Amino acid sequence: MESPLEAHIYKINTERKAAGIQRVLRLHEGADFASNDYLGLAKKGTPISEERASGGSRLITGNSALAEHTEAHIADYFRAESALVFQSGYAANLGVISALAHRDLTILYDEFCHASIRDGIRLGVAKNWGFAHNDMQDLEKKLERTTGNVLIITESVFSMDGDEAPLMELLRLKKQFSAALLLDEAHAAGWKKDGLALAEELAIAEEIDLRIITFGKAFGAHGAAVLCSDVYKQYLINHARSFIYTTAPSTSFWEHISWSLDMVGSAKEAREDLEANVLLFASLAEESPLNFLKSSSPIQGVLGSAEQLQLWSEKAGEAGMVVRPILHPTVPLGAERLRICLHSFNEKSDIQQLITLLHEHQL
Repeated sequence: MESPLEAHIYKINTERKAAGIQRVLRLHEGADFASNDYLGLAKKGTPISEERASGGSRLITGNSALAEHTEAHIADYFRAESALVFQSGYAANLGVISALAHRDLTILYDEFCHASIRDGIRLGVAKNWGFAHNDMQDLEKKLERTTGNVLIITESVFSMDGDEAPLMELLRLKKQFSAALLLDEAHAAGWKKDGLALAEELAIAEEIDLRIITFGKAFGAHGAAVLCSDVYKQYLINHARSFIYTTAPSTSFWEHISWSLDMVGSAKEAREDLEANVLLFASLAEESPLNFLKSSSPIQGVLGSAEQLQLWSEKAGEAGMVVRPILHPTVPLGAERLRICLHSFNEKSDIQQLITLLHEHQL
């Protein structure tokens, strides 16, 4: 016999399914236009030695010379003073932001920031306000009204729209108002120049207080790291709950990250192939009457109704291509889109076929 709670949950599920916005798990088969594996490294085998489990958190029995060597490797790769590794980008944002979000702090965050950032803010007790997406005038107005310690949070490349934050202007405001800046580089790291991220490309990495790098996208691995000063690192070891209270990963986790850093650092040809595919897609989108997003990153998109997006996704699947709709509440109502991720390994003929398919199946 179902409980009143289960009946309530069933009603919610039924309503989402009727509205065409129910999330489901699918198998990933066909030409990939959905994953974040921008350089194709997730498809490669890795040279992993005999695996050993950690047996506890990093603070109990889970720390190791391999873990510390990997964090030093990450810091050196990204030209940072220190790095602290978390099990995922979600865990990193959750732990870092909630640990910093004390009552004497004001957080100002871009309204398009990832759910992990918003959840990290909610777990803290800091005052917080969103500023309009990439709107530096709105941010400046809010900075003028704040007192005490201030933390600005944004992404370098936004996960749903693929556009970039105006980092030079953000840096100017950070300095003007003596604020700290946390930059999530999840969707920029690895495919930018020299396998780094946007902050390094603009030569401003040393001026950003905290950067979040994830390894589950262009690096084709798993986990994430916060790049910061040693002062921040020691604080987070003591206060970031998603670091303190989780079992440390096994040896293969650390080895995979180190391997992926070496692979991405030398993947110049893959980055060139990715850039060529982005340029091809952008030129085809520019000529199209469909409502494509404007993006110069591997993250592209075309807007449409939930019904239209589901049809496009189904027809793409029938044609041997994997592309997924992104629906509310992941994106705002009215901004639902087919999120199209480009990769170094996508065939140009597949990109052209996908654009043609979208035109052929308009409602």
